[in-house]
Amino acid sequence: METDAGVAVKGRVAGPAMVSPGRRVVQRGARAEFGGRTDKQTSSADAKRIRELARELARKNKALAETAALLVLRKKFQALMGGEDDDTEPRSGR
Repeated sequence: METDAGVAVKGRVAGPAMVSPGRRVVQRGARAEFGGRTDKQTSSADAKRIRELARELARKNKALAETAALLVLRKKFQALMGGEDDDTEPRSGR
């Protein structure tokens, strides 16, 4: 004769009396881990954070592209002007 624990160990379907206590333990652990938030609140907060991070990444990518474009223009300008830097003193007699 098998006990209820033996049925659960062998992988057979256990009755609701066997599943409920374990499920309650998991739910309590999840509430403690997530501060009592439900799955919907957690996913909503995660989605909001992802949107914020995506906006920040887009802003930084635009700034990086602008900086790269300015560096390219600066090099082209220096090549046209004969290699003069912005930091050099202007030549006299020109």
